[in-house]
Amino acid sequence: MKNCLTGWRGNINSKKNFTVRVARQPDSDCLFAWRNDAETIRNSLTGKCVTRKEHEKWFKNVINSPEYKIFIAVKPNHHPIGVVRYTMKKKKNFEVHINLNPRERGKGWGSRLIKRCNNLLKRSAAGSRVVAQVKEDNFPSQSVFERAGYRRHSKTGGTITYQSIL
Repeated sequence: MKNCLTGWRGNINSKKNFTVRVARQPDSDCLFAWRNDAETIRNSLTGKCVTRKEHEKWFKNVINSPEYKIFIAVKPNHHPIGVVRYTMKKKKNFEVHINLNPRERGKGWGSRLIKRCNNLLKRSAAGSRVVAQVKEDNFPSQSVFERAGYRRHSKTGGTITYQSIL
């Protein structure tokens, strides 16, 4: 798997434990691998793998669209930790998604990444509502959003909606 920093210099928000920056084209390979990880598929709302072609089309759209904000978190040694993506649903309303590098799961990164990325989004979208859709049997993600300050808003079918105001 390629290092997610290939071809990129600079960061948006750096602290001693990790750095967060905007995703770039060279990140595509990492995100594709993480997206098709068995645990990711099991916990995704679709429950399906994506093809390389589908991923490349989606990724090109995401990094070139003002309706998306996608951040990559890396350790000081440039080892990728995870990705946080925001999709603008309408003015002042976003949906958030997180996916961690499979090697970094269970280490407490999730809520820290969400908090840091929420703070970055808040710079341009203060007062916005951010929601997360989590499968009711995905207890690790439920815990991540609760520790990041999200409140359980509703439950429909097998999905729990969490909400936060920036």
